[in-house]
Amino acid sequence: MIGYIYIKKKKKKIFYILLAITITIIVAEGFSKLFVKFRILDKGLPSWVTLRAHPDFGFWHPKNTTLTIESKNCWVSTISYDYDGSRKVFNGDNKINKEFKSIALLGDSMLENIEVNDGSDLGSLIQKKLKSYRVLNFGVRGTGLGDQIEIYKKLIKPLNVDYLFLFLTENDIYNNVKGFTTVHHKRFDYINKKILEIPKDENFLNNYNSKKNIFFRDGLLILKKLDLYKVYLEYYYHFKIKKKSQKTSSQESRIKISEKFNLSEKKIRIYNKIKKDFINALDPQTQLFVFLNARPHIFDPTKDKDTLNEYMVTNFYKDVWKDVPNFYDPYNYAKKKLIKKKKFSFPYLSWDCDHHYSYEGSSIYSDFVSKSFLKTINLNNND
Repeated sequence: MIGYIYIKKKKKKIFYILLAITITIIVAEGFSKLFVKFRILDKGLPSWVTLRAHPDFGFWHPKNTTLTIESKNCWVSTISYDYDGSRKVFNGDNKINKEFKSIALLGDSMLENIEVNDGSDLGSLIQKKLKSYRVLNFGVRGTGLGDQIEIYKKLIKPLNVDYLFLFLTENDIYNNVKGFTTVHHKRFDYINKKILEIPKDENFLNNYNSKKNIFFRDGLLILKKLDLYKVYLEYYYHFKIKKKSQKTSSQESRIKISEKFNLSEKKIRIYNKIKKDFINALDPQTQLFVFLNARPHIFDPTKDKDTLNEYMVTNFYKDVWKDVPNFYDPYNYAKKKLIKKKKFSFPYLSWDCDHHYSYEGSSIYSDFVSKSFLKTINLNNND
């Protein structure tokens, strides 16, 4: 009898505890929805949620998942990632034959294009326009050419792709240079006329990718529809990532942002070394196509100091990559398209809130990429 009463009291206590937890979650979710409604919190998951400090690739993404994300209360998009962490490519109604020749896309945030929905992103539009090819999008935000070499060697090269499209962004000039990048990227320094590779911060990587952190950051993506989870992610970012990043930045004596596009001897030498390493890593059976990205500064280089410096980096790229036969500059093509649409004004192909491709920008640029590729292939076939 005493045991029965004890069990009954225990069950009652557990019931009240579970009830209290349930009520707390409901109330917290209600307040979280108010935060979203009054724009204190983003409507979708924060854009950084897909990033991971991968020990090999710098940043990488969760696998086999679809997310609705937002940035700066400016754009909201639904994006999907494939089994290997690459952004999924959607091809509309066209069925892709496994016998089709394959094209791998490699670049940074301009190529990943998370700012637009699945199917309207750069990779998907290139696929839709190149119907007789299989397109794979390995664009990763925050990476430089040094990180992209690793992505190529470990993920793309084993696929034996027929064509590799490399997309150049001005950020590449500093993304792998010590003092301008994070501790989980490939980093180089130029000291005493020698280029030295700086080891990655293994403590940061091990902590960031601990089982506990991966579970709470990535494993709970099943809760992505809950606004309460968005609150947790904001907490996680500001107190677990940003705080540590700021501490690391001060330890690294991070250089002023205004100097990031300056073409110093250090950056030029490091970029030339990375470019040489990239060319040496290529499979001789894979044909390389290199595309400059159509960022706003190429249309208006005198807008401010930053756009002028980026414009100078673009000119530097034209000189560095001139030995590559298939090198393409989108300036004339994109300018004609924008003038025809009466939209030749800042920010041109980008969103008002940032310099990444908008829906119209990804459409125009994908036209340029697809037509440039097909024109070259047809010319080679006729020779």
